[in-house]
Amino acid sequence: MSDTFQDRSRIGTSSSFEVFFSLRGSLSRDAWRWAMIASASVFLLGVSLLCGSEEASLAPPTTKAGWLLLVAWYFGQVTVVALLCAKRLLDIPRPLWLALPIPMAGLLGGIAAVMHWHPFGVPMALFAVLASTAALPALLACALYEPDDV
Repeated sequence: MSDTFQDRSRIGTSSSFEVFFSLRGSLSRDAWRWAMIASASVFLLGVSLLCGSEEASLAPPTTKAGWLLLVAWYFGQVTVVALLCAKRLLDIPRPLWLALPIPMAGLLGGIAAVMHWHPFGVPMALFAVLASTAALPALLACALYEPDDV
């Protein structure tokens, strides 16, 4: 039996909860990519439902409850991406601490989104972009390496 077939059969038995919200199990590189695409798609669908209005497409929420719901949705997405990267880093011989900048960049991005009206909002957004570059090694390691590539 080939390795790719074994990986696919192992992933087929995992529930979606185990794939997206647990560190148990393993993800192949292809499964990790599909999980990232699925999480980004669900995130964008949620944002379009939360921010969509009849007047404008992707208009920001006008109520405080709308903003809080959007920020909670954003932090949920950051959590899922960090868990997917940590799970993938556990499968390949790379240090798990590479996934630590992902939630930090997400936290700064969320704060920048909430502070969009504040004078510190733009510098916070720029700092979030800078912090997200620290997450690139983890994303590259997850996307490029297999357990055999030592």
